[in-house]
Amino acid sequence: MIIRDNGQEYDSEYIEAAIAKGDDRDSIQRDILNMFSRFAYYRYHQIRSLLTTRKCKKLSIEQVRERLDIDKIQAYLALSEEEINYFINFVEKNIKIIS
Repeated sequence: MIIRDNGQEYDSEYIEAAIAKGDDRDSIQRDILNMFSRFAYYRYHQIRSLLTTRKCKKLSIEQVRERLDIDKIQAYLALSEEEINYFINFVEKNIKIIS
């Protein structure tokens, strides 16, 4: 899947391959993975914010999954259902969120 961000394109297969390499990543893979991680968290934060009415109380990933309303998110963000689920899964697996 190709994910677009204002002219920047990320290939999900390339991202997954970079994650799988672990410490053997080269500098380009590391840079792309870092940029995508920031972008993925930004999108996750937008999704999470749309699903709660109390912005000061952050939802956990499990709560985001329970409240997930694809139609509501797509009304505000130009994302496909596949992209929404990919961002949530990516953040859950690869980004440490301190509650």
